[in-house]
Amino acid sequence: MRALRINVVVGGRFHAGQLFTALTELGHDVHIYTSSPARYFSDVPSTRITFFPKPSQLLQKLFRRRMPRWTAELSAIAFDAVISRSMRPADLVWGFNGDSLYTGRKIKRTGGTYIVDRACPHFLTQEAQLVEEAQRTQYPYARFSNRIRQRFIDEYALADAIVVPSAYSARSFSDHGVDHAKIHVAPLDANAPPLLPHDRSVPEFRGAQAGRLRVGIVGGSFLRKGILHLLRAMAAIDDPDTRLLLRADRNIVAGHREADQLAKQIDALFIPYLPDINQFYSAIDIFVLPSIDEGFGMVAFEALRAGVPLIASTNVGAIDGMTPERDFLLVPAGDAQALKDAILRLRDDAALRTRIGNAGRDFYVRRQAAGSQYQWKVAELIQQFSNDRK
Repeated sequence: MRALRINVVVGGRFHAGQLFTALTELGHDVHIYTSSPARYFSDVPSTRITFFPKPSQLLQKLFRRRMPRWTAELSAIAFDAVISRSMRPADLVWGFNGDSLYTGRKIKRTGGTYIVDRACPHFLTQEAQLVEEAQRTQYPYARFSNRIRQRFIDEYALADAIVVPSAYSARSFSDHGVDHAKIHVAPLDANAPPLLPHDRSVPEFRGAQAGRLRVGIVGGSFLRKGILHLLRAMAAIDDPDTRLLLRADRNIVAGHREADQLAKQIDALFIPYLPDINQFYSAIDIFVLPSIDEGFGMVAFEALRAGVPLIASTNVGAIDGMTPERDFLLVPAGDAQALKDAILRLRDDAALRTRIGNAGRDFYVRRQAAGSQYQWKVAELIQQFSNDRK
């Protein structure tokens, strides 16, 4: 395979570090243009990163509060415009969706290749799901502006390939008429943090007393993670010896009266920060990911690696290849009753918890032993365009 000069354009960090590793191990010359400081890329040399902050990030730091969506949308356009003018010449631009239309156009004008990375479903599918969830839960949700909607559409049309991390995300593009040949599924690789023994004495978990069964979730998006359905499920269980731990800030429920009341009613424990996320997995008994929209969900793999039994919704991409009832328990997205039933099954059957936890870990081990699926899929795609340029 001929070595290519590749520019990665990402407004944030996401899985750009994993992409950098995959591409450089294939022998390509890779440079990342990003709105995240280089210190957040532990797996990328700082000399391979050009940092340009989005204006919305600066405003958020200045005013110390979340900015309206329109500021983020305009910032994405500004970021893309600056990078398109300043990026080095390249053979290929790997641009993250919403942040790379101008850079994509520039690379195409020079005869290069444009790949769009979309970690979530097609934006119309995602928006429809979240609008429906907002109506169902009476939680505010701001739709994309027409300007950003058109950017997404233009990027999809311009791209030579669209990379998604799961079959769940891929199906959404087919549903919206995108050519199937254009969609390339590249499942993300699992992080490999050190395993910790089950430890219920971590200082951050004071208040979640020993002897209680602990149900945990990681995530800070109220709508996308299905937080209200989880709170309803836990309230319906109504068991003081079954405690909910959320690796999230308390303000995740502050804007929703019912969620706030339920969190108080069940005495949910919010943990805004941990120096090592593995402490969280070592201290819980069941991990839940009842997402309404989860293009992949790396946290599912983190739980599997720790041997924590997993409950995941049908809208979690990371369950590709896993067997329900063996490796994890599957629930419909947005179904509090099904979530309650699954939690009770694991709570009331210690043998089932152990079996599901062990099987989930075995799945993780087998997947890791098979090598990097992400790198294989990236190599397969890049090979195609490398051959085209010979």
